[in-house]
Amino acid sequence: MTLIRKERIYFDSSVIGGYYDEEFSEESKRVIEYAREGRIIVLMSEIVIQEILKAPLRVQEVLTSLPSVTLERIELTPEIISLRDAYLAATIVAPRWTDDATHVAAATIARADALVSWNFSHIVRLDKMRAYNMINLLQGYGILTIISPKRSVMTTQQRNKEFDCIASKREAQDQIYQETKEMSPDQQIQYFRNAVENSRLGGWWKKAKSFSGNHVNKAS
Repeated sequence: MTLIRKERIYFDSSVIGGYYDEEFSEESKRVIEYAREGRIIVLMSEIVIQEILKAPLRVQEVLTSLPSVTLERIELTPEIISLRDAYLAATIVAPRWTDDATHVAAATIARADALVSWNFSHIVRLDKMRAYNMINLLQGYGILTIISPKRSVMTTQQRNKEFDCIASKREAQDQIYQETKEMSPDQQIQYFRNAVENSRLGGWWKKAKSFSGNHVNKAS
């Protein structure tokens, strides 16, 4: 009998936060339900957890509703930081949005089947996707597929919302940037590790299977 391999999908924090954002809730709920049913493997980094920790409690509870058996933990490493820094050196995003570059680097190095995000400014945008993947190829990595949960190009309009997942994500990223901008790569790794492991989500995070690197092969 042939076993169908489950897709390994990297969720950034906007997908989780989108559960309570009226603009994105329908599709966020759909992909989150896929994860709850075990139809996909969700890749999640310490960066995602740290951003979610700065979101409202109900958003954190969406995260912890995902069974640990459907998760793959991507821990920050010097290799991820090195690729992230290559994106920053190429000015794909400004230093303030370092976390967005880190999401892309983590998903690339983990060989995710796709990175899913609602961030149409810094991640799910054609020119940004081309730039990230140009660096990936120059660095010897493969092409990363980047999509929104809708799997289509869409435009967004300013709305008055009860909860805005993108605004929440950007506020968290701004706080993290201010706290880490003077740190060395090793200090950044320790910052995220300590913040996540010592948080209210730490026990849940440790239950997830850790990324082993078995999926990683640089492009030949």
